Formats: sequence, structure tokens, C-alpha cells
Amino acid sequence: MSKFILQLKEECDRFWKSGRQMCEILSLTGNPCTKPMHVVTNTQSSQLRSVLPIYNCLLDHWSGVCYMSSCNCGVRQGTRPDPFTIRAANFEFYLTTGEECGCVLLERINFPIFQPSIHNFRYSF
Repeated sequence: MSKFILQLKEECDRFWKSGRQMCEILSLTGNPCTKPMHVVTNTQSSQLRSVLPIYNCLLDHWSGVCYMSSCNCGVRQGTRPDPFTIRAANFEFYLTTGEECGCVLLERINFPIFQPSIHNFRYSF
């Protein structure tokens, strides 16, 4: 009997991993990606890419959640998808919306950013 249970488990795992398994990567706000398992960049291992279905290669993450946000000056608003990277959360939307609004041309004040005091410092994220 355990032989058949093991065989059933292997078949179920194979069925699940052949395009039905969800990505499960969390966005910066904690929402999971709702797409099937996929590769986002070419930097991911070639072993992982060979296992994934071909139609899922090089997709961006998507949680299905959108937020209403404003440009840097607050004049123009737009929806933006739930961010999965810090760049998407803090740069891309504001750059494109700012270009549409024109506030990207306003004078900017650059505040100092963190400067490590040791030579081989690495960010923890």
C-alpha cells in the first residue's frame, strides 16, 4: 500500500510543478505573486529555468494589487502595481509620473545618504 501512496505523491508533485505551482514571491507590502512559477531575470539559475514551463520565462511579478499614488509634487495621480523591488517602489513610478506632470524639472535638494564607516560593508537586504 505504501508503494502506491508514494507513486501517487510523485505523480501529484510532477503535476503540481509542471505549470500549476504559484510563484509565491512576496511583494514589499507582503502580497504574493499570483502568476505561475516563473523566471524574472536571466541571473536565476539555468537549472531552475530548465524546469519551468517555457511560456512562463522572463515574466514580471504581479500580485494583482494596485495603489493610487501621486507624483513628487502631488499634482498628478495614477495607479501603480504592488512593488516587488525597491526600485519599483521608490523610483520608476515617480520618474514616469513626474515626467508627465513636469515636476521632474523642479529644483531638487539632495540630502546626505548613509555612508558606511568600514570598507567591506554590505547592505542586509
